[in-house]
Amino acid sequence: MSEAIFVKKICSVFYRISEEFFSDIFQGIVLDVRLASFFLSQVLGQTQSSVYSYLDDLPSMDEELYRSLMCIKHYQGDVSELALTFSTNEDLFGSITTQELVPGGKVLNVTNENKYVVVRVLSIFHGIVHCDI
Repeated sequence: MSEAIFVKKICSVFYRISEEFFSDIFQGIVLDVRLASFFLSQVLGQTQSSVYSYLDDLPSMDEELYRSLMCIKHYQGDVSELALTFSTNEDLFGSITTQELVPGGKVLNVTNENKYVVVRVLSIFHGIVHCDI
């Protein structure tokens, strides 16, 4: 299946779900729907607040990524031993691409001094790029 056909099918599924969801709300039907906190934050516009933290919503989007970022944040040793940079790899339909989180991020190493910055930037990146509505 080509990427365009896959995207078109996914969009049609989401369109149908949202159509049913908002139709029920309009008709006053009470729904007991559990939505992920990152999704609710986006829908309610809370991501525009100056006190909003993408890191707080990350566990509901990607638990493994959240745990990895917390390991970096609380790492007791020298973080530079982990050989991390300010970049991330993404797999999009079998094609791996490297995204720089900051200009020159592929060559900017993570250190104990900037590990909090990379945790924050990665959580923002995944919060905006992966769930921007």
